[in-house]
Amino acid sequence: MAKAAGRVVGRFREGLLPWDTSPGVLIPRPEELREKLSHFESSKMHIVADFDYTLTRAWHPSGERGVSSHLLVQRNPAFGEHFRERSNALFNKFHPIEIDDSVSHEEKTAAMVEWWEGAHDLMIEAKVCRHDFEDMVKSPTMGLREHTADFFTLATEQNIPLHVFSAGLGDVIEAGFREWGVPGSYSILSNMMEFGDDGIVTRFQEPLIHTLVKCGSMLKSTREYATIANRKSILLLGDQPGDCRMGEGIDAERVVRVAFLNDRVEERKDLFLEMFDVVLVAQDGVQPGMEYPLSLLAHIAAHSLRDES
Repeated sequence: MAKAAGRVVGRFREGLLPWDTSPGVLIPRPEELREKLSHFESSKMHIVADFDYTLTRAWHPSGERGVSSHLLVQRNPAFGEHFRERSNALFNKFHPIEIDDSVSHEEKTAAMVEWWEGAHDLMIEAKVCRHDFEDMVKSPTMGLREHTADFFTLATEQNIPLHVFSAGLGDVIEAGFREWGVPGSYSILSNMMEFGDDGIVTRFQEPLIHTLVKCGSMLKSTREYATIANRKSILLLGDQPGDCRMGEGIDAERVVRVAFLNDRVEERKDLFLEMFDVVLVAQDGVQPGMEYPLSLLAHIAAHSLRDES
């Protein structure tokens, strides 16, 4: 593993340390990041990653916008124009509330619950089938960022628990990971469907997970929590300010927060630099892949091996 970790660092970040700013990699507090990372060890950390537009592409090389797991279902022509129109109506009503900073947390939370429940009810009415997802994830509108599979592989090699925490659709995520050949071991905490004997969705499992309730304390209700209870360092990957909460409520001593700033860069950059330790942005029109998180994980792996030797 020492050779593998060294090869990863040399391949993607030759001559640069994780706290070094470089084109497309913004680090507002390098000394603070360096101090945090000095306490990271593979055996004492875990990873929490958002899915939509974090592990998946927000933009494709063609310039086309990527789709979320919800949008992948909502735009599927198999469910008819009426389903799409009603889904779009929900989006047009609630998305402006979701991104409006002047709306109170209480009002916004109530709106998100209504939106998610409405979207899920439409999928039940449309009789979405378990097998539909296998075809949906073959769509070129959704795909992983480059080197995501390498990131999962290295985490598995280092025995680092990796939790995908998403307000999207867990069944789509599972189907996508199978289709894309995502290796290694990981757990998914997301909105999961239940199906009848005919494979048709009958209901959604509790709890409902929307963008404002993605708090790390929810991990305590999972059977995988035992694998991370004594791991006090977290590497967190997200693309929205609310994703920072994925590191809260689980007794972590330190969290390194890495963000993909996918759009409205100049408008949102200051906020992201305040909330995250590392902010990744497009460089010369090229969207960031998983190179930086991968090199960061390789740095931790190499550091852990030196401590053991």
